[in-house]
Amino acid sequence: MNSAIYTGNIFHQRFQPIEHHFNYKIFMAYIDLDEIDSLMPRSFFWGVNRPALISFFSKDYLSEGKLDLRSAVKNLVLERTGKDVQGPVRLLTHLRYFGYCFNPVSFYYCFDKAGEEVETIIAEVTNTPWKERHSYVIQTKNGRNKQNGIEDHQSKKLHVSPFFQMDHQYRFLFSDPREHLSVEIENFKNRKKIHEALLNLRKLEFNKAQLIKTVGQFPFITFRVVSAIHWQAVKLWLKGATFYPNPRRPETI
Repeated sequence: MNSAIYTGNIFHQRFQPIEHHFNYKIFMAYIDLDEIDSLMPRSFFWGVNRPALISFFSKDYLSEGKLDLRSAVKNLVLERTGKDVQGPVRLLTHLRYFGYCFNPVSFYYCFDKAGEEVETIIAEVTNTPWKERHSYVIQTKNGRNKQNGIEDHQSKKLHVSPFFQMDHQYRFLFSDPREHLSVEIENFKNRKKIHEALLNLRKLEFNKAQLIKTVGQFPFITFRVVSAIHWQAVKLWLKGATFYPNPRRPETI
């Protein structure tokens, strides 16, 4: 089995114009899309595209339920890069817990035919409360740094934080998903780093017992993700951060 559970920390730090930081313990599921049906057999406890205590719904992701998720990933990578995804696709994400799911970002690791080397990564970002999505497609040929990470630079395309404008550049840095996994995303404006987010996780076996134990350690994780986003927004507002409305929704306050 290639699927796993990853637990660890998510850390955010803003450097300017207002300093702010936070750190939360989290866990995420790492799902090999070819294993999804055998991984979550139909039961009261979990299921695929059906209500359960823990569930996976394809409509929560790229495909929006219109086609199978692997096909949606292949289509997007082909459209953006001209490359065919020939190997496994493994998704780092929050599943649905007690019927609720929200993912600020999910990561699709697209492997070569042998399933050994990551060739492409998709970072699928969703904002709140608008639930708009944008996918950043990162090719490993764009550069591996000296720490054997996967690095890319892209322009910001989606309004995420109401305290940041759109004129940002992102620097993505990924480790390979092994016993430890890390993702670093940095925001730059006029070549100055103004924010960084760092995800640091360690790998656990994916099985029913481990998942129950982990959910018990992080109850209502998806509800807590959304509440943490809003709580940190309140704290930034109280610090005097400038509010920028969603440019796609000029009527939104």
